[in-house]
Amino acid sequence: MVSNFHMVRLELYSAGYISDFFQLNRLVKLLEDIMDGSRTLIFMDTKKGCDQITRQLRMDGWPTLSIHGDKSQAERDLVLSEFKADKSPIMTANSERDLVPSRGLHVKDVKFVINYDFPGSLEDYVLQKQIL
Repeated sequence: MVSNFHMVRLELYSAGYISDFFQLNRLVKLLEDIMDGSRTLIFMDTKKGCDQITRQLRMDGWPTLSIHGDKSQAERDLVLSEFKADKSPIMTANSERDLVPSRGLHVKDVKFVINYDFPGSLEDYVLQKQIL
């Protein structure tokens, strides 16, 4: 469960078609505008998307880690530990129901939640809202 936060939910997806390049640029611009060292959680629709966006953000100098179901439990524990300790204040997470973020994160003070992609189903969106 995420607690003690001043959450701002930001939607990056569009009802129409947005190129991956344009959407990533919107994310970077948004991060430039909002990042103040606070924890930021970015929900992605796919595991591959989590890894791709995390890799690109890291190459651009953003302290970002990724968590999803293809990672081992040890990797997920490390990512959560780094996120909680503010060593990496940005975390991408897959929004599938069987993943840790959808079942509830035990992290305090998440300030920003960004939906990079439209959730794969209404149920995923509802689960994301419930943890916050």
